[in-house]
Amino acid sequence: MHTQVLRAVSVAAVLTLAISCGGDNGPTAPTTPGNAPTFTLSGVITSKSSEEALQGAHVEVVDGQHAGKSDSTDSSGRYSISGLNGDLSVRASKDGYETSPDKVATMTSNTSLDISLRDFKGGARGLVTDIISGAPLAGIEVSIPSEDTDTTSGSGQFSVAVSQGGVFTLRAGGGLYLKRKTYVSVNSFSAVDLALIPDGMGFDLSFFDHLFRWNGRSSTSRWTDEPTFEIWTTKFRCEEGSENGACERLVATDDNVPAVFISNAENVTNNDLKPLTGGFVRGRNVRRKSHDPGTVVTASQMLSPNIIVISLVENSFTGKSWAGWQTTGTSAIYSGRVQINSWHTSSLCLMSHEIAHTLGYHHPDGQYSVPKPSVMRCDGPTADDRLHGRILYLRPPGSRTPDEDPDWFMVNANMATAMRGAVGGLTTHEAHCER
Repeated sequence: MHTQVLRAVSVAAVLTLAISCGGDNGPTAPTTPGNAPTFTLSGVITSKSSEEALQGAHVEVVDGQHAGKSDSTDSSGRYSISGLNGDLSVRASKDGYETSPDKVATMTSNTSLDISLRDFKGGARGLVTDIISGAPLAGIEVSIPSEDTDTTSGSGQFSVAVSQGGVFTLRAGGGLYLKRKTYVSVNSFSAVDLALIPDGMGFDLSFFDHLFRWNGRSSTSRWTDEPTFEIWTTKFRCEEGSENGACERLVATDDNVPAVFISNAENVTNNDLKPLTGGFVRGRNVRRKSHDPGTVVTASQMLSPNIIVISLVENSFTGKSWAGWQTTGTSAIYSGRVQINSWHTSSLCLMSHEIAHTLGYHHPDGQYSVPKPSVMRCDGPTADDRLHGRILYLRPPGSRTPDEDPDWFMVNANMATAMRGAVGGLTTHEAHCER
C-alpha cells in the first residue's frame, strides 16, 4: 500500500512541476504511456451488521487489464487503487467475513465505491441460471427466510448467510420466473447453483401440471437411474382381467409376437426416449426375452426393479392397451410394464404412448383431454413434450406445482444420497388407453 501511495505522490509532483513551468492547465488525471487517462477507485469497507469500518480488508481488481491491482483498508476502512481506466470488477474480502460479490465499476473519472461485508457464519452462495438456456439471471431475489436475502448480480451470483448450521428452506425467483422452493444443508458456506423455470417463454405450467402432476393434484415421478427395456417375444393370452384394462394373469401362447411389434418397440426405445426425458433415458439397455408355451405370469411378477417390460397380450376382457408402474417413497419410478393389446399390434403411436406412461407422463382426465399436442394424445413426441419432459428430468422426483422440491431433497447434496434417507414403500399406478 505504502509503495503505491509514494508512486502516486511522485507522479503528482512531476505533473505539478510541468504545469508550473509551461503555464499550461495540463491534464486533470494521470496518463498511461499510451496517453489514456487513468483514475482512482476508492471507498470504505464496512461490516453489514454493525456498519463499523473494517481495517485490513483486501480489495482487488479481479478482471480486465488491471487485474491484480489491490489495496488493504486502513484504520478508517478506506482503500484507494490508482492507475485504472475502463470497465472492471472489484472484490472485497476479510477473514471472518463473507467475500463480496464482484462489483462493477466504470473508470471514466475518479470513482467512489463503498462495500459492506456480511459476518461469516455460513450460508449458501452460487449462480442462478435459466433452466432452458443456461444463461445467468440478474436481479433475481434469493432468500433463506428469516435469515438473509440477496439479489443476484449482473453475472447471476448470489450469497445468503445464516446464523447457524442446519437445513434451511431456500427460495428464488419472481418476475419472469416461477418462484422455486428448495432446501439447502449448511455447515459453513455451501456452493449452490439454482436453475429457474421461466413463467412463459415456451414453458406452460398448466400443460406441465397436466402431463406430470395429475393436473396439479399430485407430484411428479420419474426415473433416477436408467431402466432396462425388456421386450417379450412370446405372445400372451389374458386369463384374468381387471376393470381398469390390465391383465392380472397371463399365459404364454405357442406364437411369437409379429415382427412389427418388435420393430415398434425398438423404434420407440431408439428414437423417443431421449426427447421425452431430455436425454436422461437413452435406451442403452434393451433386451428380448422369450417364454415357454403355457408359462403363467401374474401382473405383479411383471414388475421388477429397474426394468420396463413390454408385452403383447390377447385381452378380450377390455380390448384396451395398458401401462403400469411403481414408485418409491420419493416418487422415483421403480419398475414399469406395458401391455399392448393384440388389437393394437401395429400401432406405433400407442407403443410410444404406453412407454411414455412408464417414464412419468399422464393424462389424468383421459388422453383426449390433454391441452396440447403430445405423445399423450398419440401425436408422437412433440416440441412441447421435449421441452417439458426435459424440465421434468432436471427436477427431482416428487416436485409440486409451481416449482417446489420435495422436502427430502437438498439442492447442494447428491440426490441418490438424499433419497436413501427418505422412507416409504412402493406405490402402484395404472393407466389404460383405447385407440
